[in-house]
Amino acid sequence: MGRWTATFAAVGANVTSIDASAHAVESTSRYNPHTHQMTLFDLEKWPSSRQYDMVVAWGVIMHTHDPRQAFHILAERVNKGGGLLLQIYDTGTGAAFHHLRSLRKAYRELKTFEERIAMIQLVHDAVGFDVLDLLDAMNTAYNWVVPEETVKKWYTEAGFQDYIHLGKNTYLGMRKHTIPVTRDDHGLLTKPGWQAVQDPRIFALWIDREELEYRDLIVDLNRKKARVSL
Repeated sequence: MGRWTATFAAVGANVTSIDASAHAVESTSRYNPHTHQMTLFDLEKWPSSRQYDMVVAWGVIMHTHDPRQAFHILAERVNKGGGLLLQIYDTGTGAAFHHLRSLRKAYRELKTFEERIAMIQLVHDAVGFDVLDLLDAMNTAYNWVVPEETVKKWYTEAGFQDYIHLGKNTYLGMRKHTIPVTRDDHGLLTKPGWQAVQDPRIFALWIDREELEYRDLIVDLNRKKARVSL
């Protein structure tokens, strides 16, 4: 939550941040007063009129008890012409590793923090998974893996007109058509990636084609400040 809040706030967006963690809320509240301790399921209690130009759920819904319901709750908060940026484990990631369930069970049976860290390091050395990704996978109650076809179906069900698989477990749905995505012969997004130039309310994403990670996230401020929910 914190890095996305800081990024959007830095370019002038009006940001609403939510997180279930008291520590995350305390930290983010230092630079965003509109920060709330709540789960995304609590959004159903908010007025339906409270919508946003962009909703970001980064590594969230796969750790809930019902990812599909979580997706649709978030989708209802996206206004006309807005977008929903989602990061969720797909079948091509380490989260789909066939031994992960037994590893999670063994991890939870360990009694001390030191034992758990030692196990994380052992798995990292043996398999090569990122340490932070392993901590994320081991410590959550739910760790769903959702195929891309299912995610695309969710966007369609929710009425998004454009669907873009950005790569590396990352998806974007837009409630208004944008220009086509350009990819090279290997299927990777080409620089400068794509820009939603048909609607300056949205944003431009610049993609590093080598790593498929976000280099920059720019909110176009040719209009009033964008409203963003994280």
